[in-house]
Amino acid sequence: MHNYILYLYMNCPDCLSENIKRSGFVKVKTGMQQRYECKECGRTWVGMGRPKIPVVGVTCDECHSPDIARKGYRITRQGKIQQYLCRSCGHIFTLQPILKRRKAVSQ
Repeated sequence: MHNYILYLYMNCPDCLSENIKRSGFVKVKTGMQQRYECKECGRTWVGMGRPKIPVVGVTCDECHSPDIARKGYRITRQGKIQQYLCRSCGHIFTLQPILKRRKAVSQ
């Protein structure tokens, strides 16, 4: 009963949809845990998922939409750079400029 109450108020970690379903169990170090699946985006996760931290003050470079989600990191020589995904147009971008290697010019 306790697990069912949590299931009713759960959202997808990616698209924040409430349209989710149970999708079996997964064996983890601590025992068996419920797996969930989002009916909207298809994402699966175990347990309660991680809470979404809203992205504030960032807009898409292409369509200028404020509907942005974090999409992991890009590893460069300068370190980890946060990548963002525009949910409206699907454009992936970063806020920092990424330095690219220049090809050596042979003379």
